[in-house]
Amino acid sequence: MNDLNAKMKFTISFFLMFFCVLGAFAQEKTISGVVKDIHDEPVIGANVIVKGTTIGTVTDIEGKFMLKVPQSAQTLQISYLGMKNVEVPITDEPLNVVMEEDISSLDEVVVIGYGTTKKRDLTGAVSSVSGDQIAKIPVTNTAQEWQAGWQVFR
Repeated sequence: MNDLNAKMKFTISFFLMFFCVLGAFAQEKTISGVVKDIHDEPVIGANVIVKGTTIGTVTDIEGKFMLKVPQSAQTLQISYLGMKNVEVPITDEPLNVVMEEDISSLDEVVVIGYGTTKKRDLTGAVSSVSGDQIAKIPVTNTAQEWQAGWQVFR
């Protein structure tokens, strides 16, 4: 009977130690913060990613984010189209991130009717029409206005 109790204690102790060690390896912490631009406006939809991983989220309508990260995580990368990428160290305090505009990168993106593409990858004709050019063409209904728009491109 004494031998059975010793084996039972050993088995229970082994499983308790196993689960404690397993829990120590799987620890995560929750970080939060706000992403704003230089005018103190929230940046909506900014990508917030733990550097070197695929763990990430996007900011909400108020520029806020909350993310569970591993204890070993050191740095966050924050990016948004038209803004300079920012790297910030992860701390236990809520993060306040300010992003600056990156005007040079906006010249490289072309918005098209069904998505976006880089300027260098664009094939085909691209034109622009000013409001003054359209205003000079007399029209009486919307069908004529549409046809007048095509005349400007010729």
